Formats: sequence, C-alpha cells, structure tokens
Amino acid sequence: MTEQLFAGDDPVSLFVQAVEARKAAEARVKELEEQVEAQERISTELRLVSAGEVGDRMFQLELACVVWPLLARALAVWFKENGGKNFIVQDVEFEKTAGITVDDHLLGRYQITMQKAGAMTPAQKLTELQARVAELETENRELRDRELRKRLND
Repeated sequence: MTEQLFAGDDPVSLFVQAVEARKAAEARVKELEEQVEAQERISTELRLVSAGEVGDRMFQLELACVVWPLLARALAVWFKENGGKNFIVQDVEFEKTAGITVDDHLLGRYQITMQKAGAMTPAQKLTELQARVAELETENRELRDRELRKRLND
C-alpha cells in the first residue's frame, strides 16, 4: 500500500516535505502553547498600579498586565471603527455569567467614555464656544458704542 501512495514520487522530495510538515506542526504547537501561557498570565498578572481622581468627574485607572497593550490597541481600533473623532461612549452591562466570578456590587450598567488625548468633549466645546460668543458680543457692543459716539460727535 505504501508503494501505491508514493509511487513515482522522489524519495528526497517526500523527505523534504515531511521535514517541512513537521516543522510547521512544531511551530503551531509552540504558538498554541504560548497562547495558553499568555492566557494563564492574563488571569494572574492583572494588577492595579494606581487609581484616583484626576479632575472633574474623571477617574484614572492604571493597570499592568501582559494583555494591556492588546487591550489598548483593541480600544483604539474600536474608537476609529465607530467613528470616534474626539470621544466615543459605549454602554455596557455586567451580569452574572456562568464560569465568571463577579462581585455583586460590580454588577449593573456602566458607561465607558473614551476620549482622544487633547480632544474636547461636546461640553468642553460648548464652553469654549460660549466664551467665544461672549467675546464677540462684547466686541460687537464696543463697536456699536464707538459708532454711536462717532455719529453723535459728527
């Protein structure tokens, strides 16, 4: 039966193919082992580095783990794919799920806001525009008063 399967094939090329197939299989096994190891590290290495209030209703959370760079990239992709220019908001809800332990006080609805560094939220833009409107109104009043005085003096 072996002779029928490989009849006419060059034994050297068959050997080379077998070696390449073995190398590919070993590489895939190594890749899968690294993925399992990374998942195990994720569950054990996630730790809070610091947390605290930064400003008006903002909270900074710094995490250290092997997954953080992946999470940061995924968030940036999510931001762009959902049309984020300066900020984006996503509602999330944490529920009891089989196989995942979550403290009851953490369950419920949350809202995640992601803002591009240096960009303004609508509230910040509105405040800036209101200040600009006030400036222009003052400037307009001064120009009107100056024009009125000029007409009265003429």
